[in-house]
Amino acid sequence: MRTDRTIACVRRAAMVAFLATIAQGTTSATADLDRPATATVLNPDLAGLTMAADGTLLAWGSDASLWRHEASPASAPGTDAWQPAQTPHDRRIRAVAEAPGRATGSALVAVGDGGLLLHSVDGGRRWTHALVSSASGDRPLDPELDLAAVACDARRCLAVGPKDTLLHSFNGGAHWHDVTSEASDPPRPHGAFTTAALTVDGSAWVGGADGRLWQDAGPGSTWREHRLPAADQAALPAIDALAADGDGVLLATADGRLIALSGAGSRGLLSHRSPRGSYTRLSPLPTPGGWIATGSEGACVWREAASTPWRDCGALPQRFLRGAASSPDGQHWVLAGEGGLLLHGRPPARPWRLVALPVLETRPDLEAVAWSDALRGFIA
Repeated sequence: MRTDRTIACVRRAAMVAFLATIAQGTTSATADLDRPATATVLNPDLAGLTMAADGTLLAWGSDASLWRHEASPASAPGTDAWQPAQTPHDRRIRAVAEAPGRATGSALVAVGDGGLLLHSVDGGRRWTHALVSSASGDRPLDPELDLAAVACDARRCLAVGPKDTLLHSFNGGAHWHDVTSEASDPPRPHGAFTTAALTVDGSAWVGGADGRLWQDAGPGSTWREHRLPAADQAALPAIDALAADGDGVLLATADGRLIALSGAGSRGLLSHRSPRGSYTRLSPLPTPGGWIATGSEGACVWREAASTPWRDCGALPQRFLRGAASSPDGQHWVLAGEGGLLLHGRPPARPWRLVALPVLETRPDLEAVAWSDALRGFIA
């Protein structure tokens, strides 16, 4: 089998949702063998991608825009298989997560600016306001509050944002409670929260723009603050990315550090520090404990497993790398970034190669990239 067969899937798959200003509806173009296909959407810019457990792809961004692609191997690239969802909001969506294992099947949660906290039980076709408990009853989230991230597992969901906003849900994201008001024992978690993760041991982890990292050992347990490796705690940089890593977490900071913490609550080990830009995205590899870390100025490192050292991705353009993805066999990697940058390779065996994009009036930033099992290729 040819080693470049998977990248041909990249060229045939629908490369979705570049920045566009089109009067109405969607347009598409069928790909040939030399270029990927594109689908442009009405008005908003799209900044995130998620693949649900059933293979449905979700793309989201500004203006509460959320698009669904019920992909199948027979889907033609660039067709109108992307359909807009109905959302009762008009602000930017920041993150989407799936809450698996509910009695009625998986639920979806979307969070964002201006009190955007939405819930779907039909695979993302229709969204409703999730409710937050308060002294005056259950109601939608205060529009003065922003949410930056959401994480879910089969037991609970967490949603976080600035202004000490930390919410949790135990019914798949339909109803939420304020953790900071319910915490009975000090210290109550506080800070400008930016990211959250749930680990296999039941712990919840929350990181913030002030460099604070908080953990609880399970629902109802006391929250504790972790001290990260630093000479001066007050000078800690922002935690830009946080990901479950076995029973612990891996986090990336704004000064280019990658730090690993165990679930037992160790002080944390500095795994790597970038010689240039910061790392803002952690993307999983198919191997257990495998990750790619990407960020500014072409910063990119990877590790094969938790016990192996970080390795440099090789020579890359010094642009902001906003996302990375791997094929299921781990033999093909794609990096996406600013200025329409799209690269295919597999260090150290295969050098990076620029993937040609369709002819566009602008070179829009590519904000995210993901592998689609149904399309047998990458979506950016």
